[in-house]
Amino acid sequence: MSDALYGLMGALGGSVVTAVAAYWGPLHQQREAAKQARWEAEFQRAEDRRLAEMQVEAAREETQAAREEAHAARGEVAKQEQIGRLAEIRTALREWQEVLDRTVQEMWNGAPVNLERFDAAEDSARIRASRAIDDVMRDEWFIPQSKYDRHDGTGRYRTSANGQVMAAMRDYRDLIRESVLSNSQASPALLRDLMWSQAEATEMRGMMSQVIEARMREVHTGEDQGRVISREW
Repeated sequence: MSDALYGLMGALGGSVVTAVAAYWGPLHQQREAAKQARWEAEFQRAEDRRLAEMQVEAAREETQAAREEAHAARGEVAKQEQIGRLAEIRTALREWQEVLDRTVQEMWNGAPVNLERFDAAEDSARIRASRAIDDVMRDEWFIPQSKYDRHDGTGRYRTSANGQVMAAMRDYRDLIRESVLSNSQASPALLRDLMWSQAEATEMRGMMSQVIEARMREVHTGEDQGRVISREW
């Protein structure tokens, strides 16, 4: 085969190689570019999903935190309301006895006592104390209002001394009324009973105040969510 023929074949081969390279080179680049674009698109979608999930999780955590904060706020409000109801018992009992003690002081000073006015003031103070005690029952805290009340919150019944604070106050009131009705001619025995009744009411109210203060501390610290006062003092 002549050199010219070899030269022609070489030239043709070179042309083919050049043509193939000219065709496949850009095609390969296009394919690589398309692959890169698909990879970047998939990466971006995955990143978008990740960011969306993070936003959803952040929103969920924020909502949960808001719920917990609201729950804590409601709990704090409820706690303060419960403490307020307990404080009202102490205040109402004190003011009830102040009405009684003030009347006794007037009697000792020889001042006339208007029984109708006394009854109205005492009735208002007593009703307030009774309502205050009733109000704490919503907190599952039972305070007997009579020495005959029997309840210990477990289905069993027993006499409770806690009710004696109300009974002592009523006894004190009744002796005052008896003294007033006697037109200052009360017997020494009645006067002695009146002094004893005043001391008894003061003592029982003081004991009740101690129990209430202990309960207020329990509510404040969250140590107890409600119990029945039914132990003997």
